[in-house]
Amino acid sequence: NTPAGAGTSDHALADAAHDCVHHGDECIQHCIGMLAGGDTSMMGCLKTAQDMVAVSEALAKLAIMGSPRLGALAKAAVEMCTACEAECRKHAGHHEVCRECADACAKTIASAKKYVS
Repeated sequence: NTPAGAGTSDHALADAAHDCVHHGDECIQHCIGMLAGGDTSMMGCLKTAQDMVAVSEALAKLAIMGSPRLGALAKAAVEMCTACEAECRKHAGHHEVCRECADACAKTIASAKKYVS
């Protein structure tokens, strides 16, 4: 289930996924810093961001390649980005890095949904 034009590069999706990786990596470093200081409140955020970054890296690559398997990965990416966005929104009022990560996830979800049936 891919939209018309599948098999060609989707630069908008690749850019959104790259943005997720960038902001996710920043969020991960923020969470690690807080954990190092003894604050475990960001553990959920750390775990979901790690999953999201891993899938977003792959999503960006498949989007650039116009892979026929993009739809399969997009489904997983939407799931992981949704979880990450929800977790980061919990902290967005206190941590700008979390708000930026959640916003990046929302953009990737919107761009990837066209590949998900």
